[in-house]
Amino acid sequence: YAFVYKIQEEAHRFAVKASSGGKIKTMTKSSLEKIEGIGPKKAKLLLSQKKLSELRQMSRKELSALKGIGERDAAEIYKYYHKGEG
Repeated sequence: YAFVYKIQEEAHRFAVKASSGGKIKTMTKSSLEKIEGIGPKKAKLLLSQKKLSELRQMSRKELSALKGIGERDAAEIYKYYHKGEG
């Protein structure tokens, strides 16, 4: 029984580790990285300045005023979060 118990524990440990690894990968990637021209570095820079909920509500002008974000990036971010408006 001890042998079967050890096999069960190892299988459980493996399953939990695999499941946790998948969650961590999805949690470390921002939705900002889906926007054309925004990579991991720019996403991190943006999130260091504002919360994601605030970024979603900002205008193009406000976005372009952020450090490291140009007019083109601001337009892409605005377009991504305001699909179907105007």
